[in-house]
Amino acid sequence: GNTNYTNYKAKLRLDHSGGPIAGFLVSQYQLAKTDEKKIIDKAFIHLRGMTNVSGRFEFEGFIQYEYNHFIDLKRRQLAGAGTRLRLLDTTDTAKTFALYLGVGAMYELEETTAQSYAVPDTSDGTTRYVVNTLLRSTNYLVLRAKLGDDLSVTSTIYYQPAIGDFADYRILWDAMLMLHLTKRLALTNTLSLRFDSLPPPKVTENYDLELITGLVYAF
Repeated sequence: GNTNYTNYKAKLRLDHSGGPIAGFLVSQYQLAKTDEKKIIDKAFIHLRGMTNVSGRFEFEGFIQYEYNHFIDLKRRQLAGAGTRLRLLDTTDTAKTFALYLGVGAMYELEETTAQSYAVPDTSDGTTRYVVNTLLRSTNYLVLRAKLGDDLSVTSTIYYQPAIGDFADYRILWDAMLMLHLTKRLALTNTLSLRFDSLPPPKVTENYDLELITGLVYAF
């Protein structure tokens, strides 16, 4: 039509395995804008390390940073630790299933625009910010399944209530279905859901939902 629209998106993941400590780094950046304004401006980076304690139990620690201007989030920083239990891990010639349960705690700092909370000292037009800190429980369930030579599914769902106020909780869900078209090329369908039981007052929806269909090429 009459509007120029530009969308940039970059993702990076690095994994380390072997030795006493395993871990990964995952990051993502997205910017979408028209001639008039930005529609999407968000970034995310997460670093996690894991070490085996005994048998099916692992200890893990993590740090994270993100921002998302669309939901008035200037920055979110957190650090935490917990344990991970391998509930299921089966392998045969055609199918594999892995299921993990994680339980832990994290310290969270969030900085949001003061306008989100109708703070009265913003009448001069200057953007001011509100900083909130709290302790959350972080719990997750991870499923990885290979349903054949060409089809695989991954799903991670987080439940993060505030310790001391279980009415304040978040649910984060990422799921991906991957269909291999060739040895290196695959078609993906990804669903990302973010639910916040207590969003900032001027954010009218409790959730953000994103559906992406794409192609993955493995080097």
